Amino acid sequence: MDSTSTPCPASVARVCALADQAALPLNEERAQAVALILEGWNAAANALSRRMASADHAALAPIIGLMHAPASGGAQP
Repeated sequence: MDSTSTPCPASVARVCALADQAALPLNEERAQAVALILEGWNAAANALSRRMASADHAALAPIIGLMHAPASGGAQP
């Protein structure tokens, strides 16, 4: 993202709506800067999601729980 980029007007509107809900006053310049950052994050998250959904990563599974050793020590069965 460079300093000459302009965010999608809908992105700026969403940032302004969220700022209003949170009672955070944002001027137009700041709202545009935040919208650019969020657009970049969204694009990166979508790219990662597509990558992780590919067949190359089909065998990977997310961690859904962590096991801890019992308070008395030793390994859990």
